[in-house]
Amino acid sequence: MADSTGRNAAATAPGGERPDHRANAEGFASEADYEAYLYAPIEGAAREELQRQIAEVRAEIENLRARLQIIRHRAGSVVTENLRWADASAHAQLGAYPWAKLAGAMAAAFLAGRALQRLPFGPLAGAAAPLVMAALRERRR
Repeated sequence: MADSTGRNAAATAPGGERPDHRANAEGFASEADYEAYLYAPIEGAAREELQRQIAEVRAEIENLRARLQIIRHRAGSVVTENLRWADASAHAQLGAYPWAKLAGAMAAAFLAGRALQRLPFGPLAGAAAPLVMAALRERRR
């Protein structure tokens, strides 16, 4: 049977699963058997037990939410304290405006690297190689 999008409604279940995938995973022969089990009328004692289990699950969910909130708060505190420590450490090592000084040092290192790339080290190394080899031979003797 095709739905409004033109797809076969029986081809996939909600969540993109095959229709009988959930039923088979739960030990039922077909999706119809699984749904009949899910929606079967519940007797008095079984209903009370089910309601008790639902209440326990809800209480556990609330407990987990509270614990998650505490963890989020602590994680935020840890991050804030680490940032304060890093800032204080930078001020202790570099004085006023440490981040500007670090940026200046990085820019200077970049410019020095660019300048060194432009120097003709090939010819200098070629001229120095015989002198270095001669010095190494003298040491061996």
